[in-house]
Amino acid sequence: MNIGLYRKVAAKASELHHRQLKMGNDEKAAGAKRIHDRFVQKISEASSAK
Repeated sequence: MNIGLYRKVAAKASELHHRQLKMGNDEKAAGAKRIHDRFVQKISEASSAK
């Protein structure tokens, strides 16, 4: 598993979440938050599997 790639995706999703919140796009912000949460979970699972 490529934890570095997961971290990059989680960071980009977090940026997108905050940008969409600023612009008032609540649905898109929620979608970005779900993606961020999913990849944070994958990172923690991959880290604990080592």
